[in-house]
Amino acid sequence: MHQLPARGTDVRHIVNRTSRSPITVGSVIRVPEPDYCYGRGELTLRIDEVGAIERHDGEPWIGLRGVQLRSDGAPVGERLALVRIAALNSQPRSSAALKERQL
Repeated sequence: MHQLPARGTDVRHIVNRTSRSPITVGSVIRVPEPDYCYGRGELTLRIDEVGAIERHDGEPWIGLRGVQLRSDGAPVGERLALVRIAALNSQPRSSAALKERQL
């Protein structure tokens, strides 16, 4: 089991190491409703900032800030979300197709 870093530590390298898909600024992720706090339905988020890892219910979660996107890629607005790291492991290796639609 990995030891969690102190709150506020830059954890981008840890998320990149524990996820098949690097979560970096500019990445677009899709997160099912049970795997983020708080909201309803699937969350599509273009990452602007990767925050600290926190432990909830015995699992590591990470704070993310970004722009929420509609299913067609149009921006909804800024969004903060706490995302279960295990959900990031199931992300596709590349979200380039969605990124290209946004440009």
